[in-house]
Amino acid sequence: MIPLLPLKLEHAIREVAAQFERRRRLQGRLMFGAVFLGLLIGLCAVVAFADRVPVIVPVIAFLLLVFGAGYKWLYVPQRTVVTREQIALFLDAHHPDLEDLIVSTVSLHGSTPVSEWMTEQVFQQVRELSAIQAPPVIDLHILKRVRRAVVGVWGLGAVVLLVALWQVNLGDIAGRLFFAPALPLPYTVEPGDARVRRGAHQMVWVTTDLMGASKAIQWRPSGGDWQTAPLEPGEAGDVFAHQLRDLYADTEYQVQVGAYRSDVYTLSVWTPPEVVSIGLLYRYPDYLEMEDRDVPYGGDITAPEGTVVVVSVTVNKELEKASLVLDGEKEMALKKSDDALWEGALSITENGTYEVALRDADGEENEYARAYKITAKVDQPPRIQVRFPRGDDEATAIEEVAFGFSIKDDYRLTDYGLQYEVAGRDPVRISLKTETARIESAEGEYPMALEDLELAAGDFITWTVWAEDGKPGRSEIETLGDPYFLEIRPFERLYRQAVSNEGGQQGQGRGQRGGAEGQKQVIIAIWNLRKGASGMDWEEYDEQKHAIIEAQENVRGSVRNTAADLEAEFAGVVEALHEASFDDPDAALARAWGHAQRAYRYLLQRRPRESEVVQGRQRQRGGGGGQAQQRELDGLELAQRRDFREEASTLQQQLAETAEAQNKIEELTRRQAAINEDVAQLISEAEKLEREAREEAERRLEQLREAQRQTMDALDAVNGEIASGDMDPQQARRAREQLEGARRQMNRSAQNLNNDQLQRARAAGNRALDALRDVQEQLGNLSRGAAAERMRMLEDNMDSLRAQQRGLVAQAQEQQTQRGTLSDSERALSEMLEGKQRTTDQFRDMMEEASALAEKAAESQGLMAQKLNDWLRETSREGIFEDMQAGDRLVRLGAWQASETHERGVAEKLDQAAEKLDGVAQLLVRDDLEALERAQERLESVMGGERGDGDGRFGWGPQDPDALRRFAEGGFRDWMDRLREAESLLPTDLGVRQRLTGIREDLAGIGRDYHRKGAVPQYDLIFERAIKPLTLSAEELSVLIRERKGDYGLSAGKTDEIPEQYRARVAEYFKALTENEK
Repeated sequence: MIPLLPLKLEHAIREVAAQFERRRRLQGRLMFGAVFLGLLIGLCAVVAFADRVPVIVPVIAFLLLVFGAGYKWLYVPQRTVVTREQIALFLDAHHPDLEDLIVSTVSLHGSTPVSEWMTEQVFQQVRELSAIQAPPVIDLHILKRVRRAVVGVWGLGAVVLLVALWQVNLGDIAGRLFFAPALPLPYTVEPGDARVRRGAHQMVWVTTDLMGASKAIQWRPSGGDWQTAPLEPGEAGDVFAHQLRDLYADTEYQVQVGAYRSDVYTLSVWTPPEVVSIGLLYRYPDYLEMEDRDVPYGGDITAPEGTVVVVSVTVNKELEKASLVLDGEKEMALKKSDDALWEGALSITENGTYEVALRDADGEENEYARAYKITAKVDQPPRIQVRFPRGDDEATAIEEVAFGFSIKDDYRLTDYGLQYEVAGRDPVRISLKTETARIESAEGEYPMALEDLELAAGDFITWTVWAEDGKPGRSEIETLGDPYFLEIRPFERLYRQAVSNEGGQQGQGRGQRGGAEGQKQVIIAIWNLRKGASGMDWEEYDEQKHAIIEAQENVRGSVRNTAADLEAEFAGVVEALHEASFDDPDAALARAWGHAQRAYRYLLQRRPRESEVVQGRQRQRGGGGGQAQQRELDGLELAQRRDFREEASTLQQQLAETAEAQNKIEELTRRQAAINEDVAQLISEAEKLEREAREEAERRLEQLREAQRQTMDALDAVNGEIASGDMDPQQARRAREQLEGARRQMNRSAQNLNNDQLQRARAAGNRALDALRDVQEQLGNLSRGAAAERMRMLEDNMDSLRAQQRGLVAQAQEQQTQRGTLSDSERALSEMLEGKQRTTDQFRDMMEEASALAEKAAESQGLMAQKLNDWLRETSREGIFEDMQAGDRLVRLGAWQASETHERGVAEKLDQAAEKLDGVAQLLVRDDLEALERAQERLESVMGGERGDGDGRFGWGPQDPDALRRFAEGGFRDWMDRLREAESLLPTDLGVRQRLTGIREDLAGIGRDYHRKGAVPQYDLIFERAIKPLTLSAEELSVLIRERKGDYGLSAGKTDEIPEQYRARVAEYFKALTENEK
């Protein structure tokens, strides 16, 4: 058992221990507060002034030191315990008289057991000591001052911390927390870090005032070596630059000016999404029975309405989205079928445009979206041309009348034939189609034995040619051609001279003739109204219908002593016309047409024989009576009937009619432009008008409505003249199609004007104006025949010019031997100068004519026009015109020998120019077949004629490394030139031409890549981009040529049945046979 310390000694030890603890805590807190205050002030100073050091460094140092100070002066004193032995030593030190008695007592109390007697003796001595007291460890006054110091230090630290937090810019501190801001350099670098399109160039600009310092840039591509170049001075004195070219990889660069180096910047190279190629798969409407057509390198779309085109877009990288933007507004999403292939189906319903919009995974979009055309070709009804009889005719009831016609459709003919109708009987339709294969054109003849029809004098037959193309929804009337009349005349004819306009029977006969002719016009007008009703608005339809009713009433009133049957037919016409509603007029108009035919038959039967002779004479004289009624009936033909004629006898007639049509369309264009301008002015004034002014605006609007209707009537007249004229057939067809488009827009404008929708009327009027201008431009171009004629005239002018120039040479040579008087010399000088002036003027006129020919023949004779432009440039560079003018000085000086030499040089230049012009003329083509054959020759010249059978047909082109290098260095340009010539020879809407354009663009891209990168292209690339598509294009051209030759009758039939060694001779035989038949 451990003995207990005496109570007095125990109290003394505890009191001393408490004083020790209190003093140690106060001292620790005081020291920690002082250290914390100093560290805080130091931290603030470092953060404020040491801006090249990241803030995190002094903050971490501050926290570590604070933690160490807290550990030393706060934590360690708390964990250190004052032992009794230490207190005993302290007490003994303050009571030396005890002679270490307290130390001994404490030691005995805590030691291992010893003699109890000894322990008791020591404790007894301690109890007997009354002088043991706890000496003061700390002076109380000092203790209070320490406490106040602790409070002051801690309070000051809190104030400093609050002031620092209030004054400091926390955003700046946050920005400098981990990174030290760079010191401002004495120059600026642009663009710094940037993104650059792959393969593009980047200009680095440096702006500095350090003029005398060296300036350089160093850069390196990703993973490459550093390269250095000096900065070039710019136009401004303080600006320097360097262009980093052909960036194909991420590139780092750094700028050094004097001793200052910039940060290392990065140019991140990115590849924008691009369209590599567009494939088009045409899926035609079922009724056309056409096989799907695949165009691997397409772009522009030209297809019949209702065609579904599968657009396959091949791209250069993976994308997030791909779509077609239609007409710049509507977006059609494409579906991803492969990483580099997106597809979508586009239904062709109207003309427009489309662009391919791409967006990759980074949100980048394609930079240049090319607009491709969408041309929706309207499947027009078959075009019917009657070869004989030409127009209305007459025959006896026992004759055999032959009908001949030709038909052509845009795509296919399903059936065709002749339809005739004897007045009062049901129509008869005869099918004449014998072909079983798919056809697009046909010719037919049909002899009709009138004797079998049991006809009598006064009967008449309305006949027409019909043709069907299988288009769903096409009305029956659209399948019919124009109607013609075959009148049955009596066997005997009494010839009598009509000497005057007076006399009862003659007057009556003319009245009957006028009635019959007027009734014929009514029949034609009803037919045309029935055929064109679907394209009219209600107002136009109602106006035309009432005009026919009024004309029928006029005919009815002009006929004397009408019989009951004739009166009933007249009434039937009028009644049926009144019943012909705008929504569904066909059945009622068909009844009206039947009544009108029967009325016409009755009128023919009422005519006396003598009047028929006069009528025939009047028809031969082309007379029409000149009556107001006749003029009114002539205006009833809502669609112009074409007078079937022979082809234009001379090219001059074609050109004259083309020029006349162009003048009339120019007048239409001016009228439409004036209407559009008035509509625009009316729109701008409409919102500001008072009531009275609004009434005036309404009157102006009515005038505009009438002006628009008159312009439409004038357009119809011009369209009819073009249809029945002698213009070039292809040019006339295109002009009529464009005029039909202009009329549709005019019709919309008129409808909108009637509905007071001025904005829409203006938009439709502007579209009509654009269409008219397109017609003007198209008529301004030359047809193939016209271009050939103009080229012949150009060659004649060149021959005349050469002859005149040779005459000038002879004159200069002659003057060298002349020894005449002064007046003779002056006369010779004057003649020479006048001749030179005529030659110079003629040369200038010829060059201007050649320039106009190249411009106007670009569409019909593309290759010739292209080469003629080249000829113009080469001839201009020869300086012939300047040489002609320079020769005047030698003539005026009388230097005849020098003048002869000079004029001879001009003559030689003219001879060379004429020879080259002859070469240009050789490029003229007569027709589409010759154009296709010449284009095929160009393609064969590229391929070298080395194609074989099977897969061997692709075995041509550069293959070994040397050949590939020569091809990339410049050989591809020869291919491009010949492809460009082939394109110029082909029609613009031909798919082969579009593919050749794509091949040529790909060849240009191969050349650009070689000159940029210096890498020789691989054979696979050239094969996919040029060899394969070019071979397929040539084969497609061959098929087209064979088809055209078959259409022209130049093929020998089934060549597989002819032995190989005789095929060429047989083909020549059939060709010669066909030409002889023609």
